[in-house]
Amino acid sequence: MSTEVFLRVLKQHIFWFILIPCVTAGTAVYVTRNEPKIYRSQATLYTGLVSRYSLLSDKQNSYTDRSASAFDNILTTLNSRETLLQIGIGLLSDHLRLRQPDTLILGEAGFQKLHQVITPAYESLFYIAGDSALLHRTIDSLAKASTSNPIKTLLLKSDSYYSSQHLSENIKATARKNTNDVLLMEYESDDPAVAQRTLHYAIDILNQRYSTLKTSETNSVVGYYEDKLQKAKEKLAQAEASLRAFSSRHQVLDYDEEARTVASSREALKNEYSQELMRKNAAKASLDALNRRMGQQGSIRSANNDLNDKQKKLTDAESKLANARAYGQPKQVITQLQATVAQAQEDLKVSAQKYDATANSADAVPTQTVANDRLTKSLEYEESSARLALYQNRMAEFQAKTNEYGPLGSQLRQLNRDLAVAEKEYLDLLQNVDQSRTRRQDVAIGGTLEIMDAPDFPLMPLPSKRVQLIAIGLGVGLFIALLLTALRFWLDKRIQSPEQAEAMVGMPVTALFPTVKKPLVYSRTTRASRSMFEQLFNAINIEVSQNNTKAYPPIVTLFSIRSKQGKT
Repeated sequence: MSTEVFLRVLKQHIFWFILIPCVTAGTAVYVTRNEPKIYRSQATLYTGLVSRYSLLSDKQNSYTDRSASAFDNILTTLNSRETLLQIGIGLLSDHLRLRQPDTLILGEAGFQKLHQVITPAYESLFYIAGDSALLHRTIDSLAKASTSNPIKTLLLKSDSYYSSQHLSENIKATARKNTNDVLLMEYESDDPAVAQRTLHYAIDILNQRYSTLKTSETNSVVGYYEDKLQKAKEKLAQAEASLRAFSSRHQVLDYDEEARTVASSREALKNEYSQELMRKNAAKASLDALNRRMGQQGSIRSANNDLNDKQKKLTDAESKLANARAYGQPKQVITQLQATVAQAQEDLKVSAQKYDATANSADAVPTQTVANDRLTKSLEYEESSARLALYQNRMAEFQAKTNEYGPLGSQLRQLNRDLAVAEKEYLDLLQNVDQSRTRRQDVAIGGTLEIMDAPDFPLMPLPSKRVQLIAIGLGVGLFIALLLTALRFWLDKRIQSPEQAEAMVGMPVTALFPTVKKPLVYSRTTRASRSMFEQLFNAINIEVSQNNTKAYPPIVTLFSIRSKQGKT
């Protein structure tokens, strides 16, 4: 479509382009005749999701940015059904406490509307308004009641200031550009006081619920580790009690040291026993040889018997003295036994001297010499026998001690291993409890949103959108008129331009004649039409004169595409 055709079509439908935009604009004016004024309250909160310094900042080697998900959690908490319900309950509690409209809490229109909704059956709410806590609990219970009531309707089903749907649509929270540290909140209402108070309650309840949700995440972890720690502590106390009972029952201070002492003492005792046994055997051999030499002398039997008696007494005394020393008897007892041994030795010497006086050696050895040698060996033999008996007793005791310490070692190692395992488990859980408590404290500190700019009281309403709506109505009307014109043009099959005519008939257009409404009036149109006729006549004459192939006379056909004009 050329520009000329387009302008001609617009000129033909100019009535549509005037009527339809006027109708749509008028409709917009009528619809917006009672448009309410809208007030917007705004607040700014600091979240600290990115740049806040926390208790764990110094312990974290690398910071993991979870600000996007954390910010989504804040928005999800704000838009949750329970949060919106609590905001509505708090706002409704404020309004029910009013006895008359207050421009700082609720205007005249909202006050009247609220009192119209509260039926006489629920007017008791106005009388308990003095007790804020009781009023809040009553409204909360009515909102969650299974039966229908005006409070439940206001909070859940209507488009009032308190309904969850209305709050969800009008409370807007966004992050400041290029950062998630700052949360911008705004609320729009037809009452400036309602806008401010609603935003105030939204911030308070969002802080409470967000902090509670954040701390509840860590409370379960802390509780789990504390339960495990208590069980580990009981297990550790039980292991310590078992080890303490073992040490008390077996009188063991240091098992390893005592075991080494017992082993070394037992080996030393064995060496001493072997040495003493050799000394006893040597003394026995010497004493046997001396007895054989003296056995042939019958004259000295009586002296010999007396000597044996004295020797036996000395042996008994020596044995008692050795036992007393070995078992740590009191000094008085040892002194008495030493005196007894000394007396027995003196008696034995006297008896030996008597014996030597009566007999001499068979080998021409003086009897006194043989008697002295026999006495020495006899004393040596008896002392050695007494010491060997003591060594045997001590070795039996060491053997019993060894038999006792054998199984005690494995029991003690098991008890020490149980104690080490219980102690390690307790220390690990103690560290986990400390870390989880630190995390909980960190969340408790950083789980609240700090108010940078408190909700403001809007003094001026937002600019009206009525002009914009009227302008949009004009635009829609122009679009409809243009659409109808285009549809009519596309559905019209008549020839609208010379180019269209040439395309349809396949021949060039020679001339275009303007519409002459008054042929007798001399004007620019009549001059143009006469000029076009003259050019047409000349073109026909030239064409006829130059055409020699067609029969004579030539046939010229005249027709018109306009209505009420002949086609021949």
